Amino acid sequence: DRWDPEQRQREPIQREGIEARLSGRVSRQTRLTLYGISQRWSRQVSNEPSTTLFWSRRETARLNLDSQFLNGFFYLTLSRQRWQNDPRATRLHSDQLLIGGVYQLRSGLTVLAEHRVERWQANKSADALIGLPRFLPDTRASMVGLQWSSAPRLSVSLLFTHFVSDTDNPLLLPDGNTEGRFLTLSLHYLLPNGSAWSITVAPWHYLDRVDSRFDYRLSLFAVSWSTPLGSTH
Repeated sequence: DRWDPEQRQREPIQREGIEARLSGRVSRQTRLTLYGISQRWSRQVSNEPSTTLFWSRRETARLNLDSQFLNGFFYLTLSRQRWQNDPRATRLHSDQLLIGGVYQLRSGLTVLAEHRVERWQANKSADALIGLPRFLPDTRASMVGLQWSSAPRLSVSLLFTHFVSDTDNPLLLPDGNTEGRFLTLSLHYLLPNGSAWSITVAPWHYLDRVDSRFDYRLSLFAVSWSTPLGSTH
């Protein structure tokens, strides 16, 4: 039940849905998983827009593919999400792609990479002045990295991430059209008594292509030490 302060009465919400999952191996090294869910909410509403449920339907479909091979593994995810408001005839959906993998170049040295893309689409609601589609940011992000370890004591990782978001942005709002470049170098050393030293160096750059006042450059240098009891200095 939901309390509606404007009408001063209880308005019961009806919920219904279906969920399904199918998973199996397409080969000895590869597993495929399919997942889907559909949900619907409904209730008796008045003519006032403020009493209308935000979303009356929500649907998700997802495909996952995971494959292991000599010295590494690969993964792929495709998904679509859809939201719908029937009283206002508003529909919104998102398509997402995630692909990545890890590969061991040689003993102690591993390379990893990942790429993610998200695209948004929507129809313009009848009571909207500008329209929802012009505010939805498409995004893409890529990451590549190296990890090296020498025995169990010393490990070093180097990661670079590039992120971009893009939208029509008719009101020229911040954080709608952005780009980020983040480089992080980390070193971790484990002492014989169980204590550990860590050093992190991270030059980051964030760019807002609409309002440069939100741009920043960050140069981080951090040193930390932890004991077997978990205290950190």
